[in-house]
Amino acid sequence: MSEYLPPLEKLIEQFRKLPGVGRKSAVRMAFSVLDLSDEAAENFSSAITDAKKQIRHCQICHNLSVD
Repeated sequence: MSEYLPPLEKLIEQFRKLPGVGRKSAVRMAFSVLDLSDEAAENFSSAITDAKKQIRHCQICHNLSVD
């Protein structure tokens, strides 16, 4: 049985996938997200999604670039 509610456990596990993030840090981050207002949580989520969709490695110089 999980220590936390399933949606919170899922969020914790997603944070744990980041390099250098252990369980304790992931738990702290997850609880921080829960403390955000709905608007701030949406902005956080959008920033992740937008960055993933728009940022690529340049095929010429291999630096990050925006599509």
